[in-house]
Amino acid sequence: MLQALPDPVFVVTSKVLANLDGDDALTNLWFLFTKCKGAVDRGHRMENLSWRLWHRELISQTYRPPTPDSPADGTDVSPFDARRPPRAQGRYQQGMPH
Repeated sequence: MLQALPDPVFVVTSKVLANLDGDDALTNLWFLFTKCKGAVDRGHRMENLSWRLWHRELISQTYRPPTPDSPADGTDVSPFDARRPPRAQGRYQQGMPH
């Protein structure tokens, strides 16, 4: 005979969240809370928290501004380095006075 499980089935503490390491762990945690938020103590809040942590991690990996200590590899892009694209040599520009 099946016995009913008490609500919530499990509880996540802040110590568990503090020990997460890496983007995959946050992605999996968010996925877990999305699918099982009804079985977790404060599941909706945990889903939101895990999404915010995951998003913050992704943003920090996507853009990191250069610092004086970062190595110069020649790939830095500055808005002042942008050059104008070459002008098209179409029929409308050839006969127009400047």
